[in-house]
Amino acid sequence: IKNNHVQSNSTLYFSIKDSADATLDDVSVFEVAPGFGADVVTDGDFPSLDNWDKLNENGANQVTLVDGTAKITYDTSVGGALGISQTNILTPGKTYMVTMDVVSISGNGVKIYSGTEHAASIGTGPHKSYFVADGVNFRIFRNAADSSSVTTVDNIVIRQLNGLPGLTSGGPTFSSDTP
Repeated sequence: IKNNHVQSNSTLYFSIKDSADATLDDVSVFEVAPGFGADVVTDGDFPSLDNWDKLNENGANQVTLVDGTAKITYDTSVGGALGISQTNILTPGKTYMVTMDVVSISGNGVKIYSGTEHAASIGTGPHKSYFVADGVNFRIFRNAADSSSVTTVDNIVIRQLNGLPGLTSGGPTFSSDTP
């Protein structure tokens, strides 16, 4: 693959060429969202729970697969930090964007962790947030130990932010202490 860079009207374009030096496509760098890497979560659309760790599941605390979603049932009588996790998918110090659908929720919501809490009391509906990883594991936990809850999540996507936040077109306003 060879790259040819041509600047035209303040937009940077590149051509991808195959081994026979034939042009395959002309693409603007602004059309390929160069600010984000590939999805780091496996099976975020929940065809199964095989690639997710169930944390502190016992007795009334359960994580089940329901119609292609992950249902997290937390009972205060059991205690513990019930949730789901994928291990060794994040790089500490790197900035990530997480999107997910909170299909249903009763009780006090859920939290996102990567070592410490990043977003708490997430309610029903689509969720998008940015966080700087302070650990290698991504976790979704019940929000409060003193409130029983049932939360159903789906379509979890986590992508590393590469480059400048301004390259992430279509995203919300970005603010961070990380350069």
